[in-house]
Amino acid sequence: MALIRAFVIVCSLCLIVASRAVADEAAHLANPIQLLLGDPPRAPTDVSGLPKGEGRFAASGLTVSTSDRAAVARFYRLYKAANLVPSDWSGSVAGCQAGSIGADYREATRQQINFFRALAGLPAAVSMDSGFSADDQQAALMFSANGQLSHFPPSSWRCYTANGYEAAGKSNLALGNTGPDAVKGYMDDDGTNNAIVGHRRWLLYPQTQLMGTGDVTDAPNDGYNTNALWVQDGSFGGVRPAVRDDFVAWPPQGYVPYDLVPARWSFSYPDADFSAATVSVTRDGQPVSVRFEINASDANGYGENALVWVVDNRDTSAATVLPKPLSDTSYRVVINGARIGGQPRNFDYTVIVFDPDPAVPPMSFLPAQPNLTVGRSITLTMSGNSGSIVSAGWSGSRAFDLQFASATSIKLTGIAPGSATVTVTDAGGNSALLLVTVSAQGSGADWQIGGRGDGTAEAMTLVADVLPASLDDARAGAYFVAAQLPDGSLYLNNGQGWVSFTGGAIPSRMTETLTQRSFPVFVGLDTRGLSGTQILVGYGTDANDMLNNGKYRAIYTIP
Repeated sequence: MALIRAFVIVCSLCLIVASRAVADEAAHLANPIQLLLGDPPRAPTDVSGLPKGEGRFAASGLTVSTSDRAAVARFYRLYKAANLVPSDWSGSVAGCQAGSIGADYREATRQQINFFRALAGLPAAVSMDSGFSADDQQAALMFSANGQLSHFPPSSWRCYTANGYEAAGKSNLALGNTGPDAVKGYMDDDGTNNAIVGHRRWLLYPQTQLMGTGDVTDAPNDGYNTNALWVQDGSFGGVRPAVRDDFVAWPPQGYVPYDLVPARWSFSYPDADFSAATVSVTRDGQPVSVRFEINASDANGYGENALVWVVDNRDTSAATVLPKPLSDTSYRVVINGARIGGQPRNFDYTVIVFDPDPAVPPMSFLPAQPNLTVGRSITLTMSGNSGSIVSAGWSGSRAFDLQFASATSIKLTGIAPGSATVTVTDAGGNSALLLVTVSAQGSGADWQIGGRGDGTAEAMTLVADVLPASLDDARAGAYFVAAQLPDGSLYLNNGQGWVSFTGGAIPSRMTETLTQRSFPVFVGLDTRGLSGTQILVGYGTDANDMLNNGKYRAIYTIP
């Protein structure tokens, strides 16, 4: 009990290419993962065989008033929270095993979809259908194994399945992005093949009630990170529900966080004729350039009819992020010459671009002090970044190899004792530096445990990050999670849920080979009434090792 009591006491307290170095003391760059969206799927001709209504994972609706600046800033925390959750993909590219993603990752993807729909003023209660998701998982595996995207993949492809083929024709497809990040990519809809912003229009189709998602993440054996997001259900062509603004615009009317404003703007209305429409935009009262992307009928067939334009001649070939505004910036959009039901109609609305998180710290690395040794690999994830990483490199002695692990993380592998400085730059032009030292021998005391929390009180997400001591790497062990309430009561997570603990054997959250690990503590949890609760995370070869050697930390206190 003394050891247990010690634990309780603290409670209260697309393509990966690596650069090859050619000389020491020089600057070396790695090629970033190429993010690619396929063409959007065409509208189905028959939806009689597709389900509609609520799927297996029930979804409560999200709402937000974009006329309320503070409300949008709070709501934005849901977007940031969804990006924290790890995927826990269980498949194998080499073995053509589609596997599955973790339920929390699927929920984070669903939350991200509904976040964007709510901000656009649509019904935001889309659910994930288990059948759609299972088929999308097979589609994602095909794309990962072949390094290509297609709505009609040939049967000669590696890991081909008929169910994957079916999903490919009804899904948004991404190479290099997965889960919530892929949802953001579909909303941006960059790329020379996406002038019609069809991916965005499917996500913002008002009638949709069911979607599905499948991902391959951190794929070894020459696989690629991929996502397939099923976007067509049996509600297609049905009665249009009420939407906040009558039309569907992105960015929407009202307050919009600056990093959600894409290069391509769009305006949708059912059965509208935009062939003679014009668009003018002013920024804080001054005219800005507008370049049409589409306004003709050949862009129809992807959700609702749409008009698409580019403001300020921004680059649409790849993802870009608006510079952080020093003050709120108003864009007035005036559309003339549209025809709705054969009758002329004009539209006039204002988008206010703002910084929802001015106090966010500069871009940084997680973990902040990687305990790298020769032969060990560690993934560094960026926090505080705007969009994906666009460049990464290192200077100094050739102590490690550097690869891109994902759009927002890099992987270092120690190859020789020494030090070098890693430099990373994101799509918003922000940069961060980190001095990394590689040791010849491991240590039993260089472990790190931390946590990342975000969201709202009604839907809070917390992810634990554990980097075991270098001498513990690859040993059999377990991870532990505890919650200490303000009244002193203690709960432990046994992998199935939270259980009250008053003594005895300490249950583990999971038992597996010890390695760098991120895992969700909770996702979308209503924390109202839990203020002051502390969350602890630990690891060890067993509970005694964790307690005897103090391998645990309080990582978060619920505000």
